Amino acid sequence: MIRIRKALPSDAGELSRISRESLADHWSEEAFLSHLEGADSIILLAEDSCTAGFICASKEGETLYIESIAVSSEYRRQGTGAQLVSALHRMHPECDTVLDVRTSNSSAISFYEHLGFERLCIRRRMYSSPAEDGITMKMKCLH
Repeated sequence: MIRIRKALPSDAGELSRISRESLADHWSEEAFLSHLEGADSIILLAEDSCTAGFICASKEGETLYIESIAVSSEYRRQGTGAQLVSALHRMHPECDTVLDVRTSNSSAISFYEHLGFERLCIRRRMYSSPAEDGITMKMKCLH
């Protein structure tokens, strides 16, 4: 059974491992540690018998910005990503939630739309390695 909790500095190595395994723009252990130190930073971790995934966000006023989300391969397509987004959204129901996604990542775009995110705009050449446009998406607050 998946349990969601706030990440701790001792989780940085596992977070980095899942990031490397799952994302083209992965984060290092140091990047996770730095994010954990931020006053407006949020990292939630999904775990079962091992670390299943994470979501990283920052809060600016009434907006949550999802900076990274990844689920370990053995936990994909089982609702873990949705649980992470839902937990983040429940922590701050007063906030709209915004994220960016590569235009080529059709499965992620479908996932976010299924959760209630709407496309706002295309940001030209937002990503590098490879260079690619990004789509900014937004989910309205719960209130």
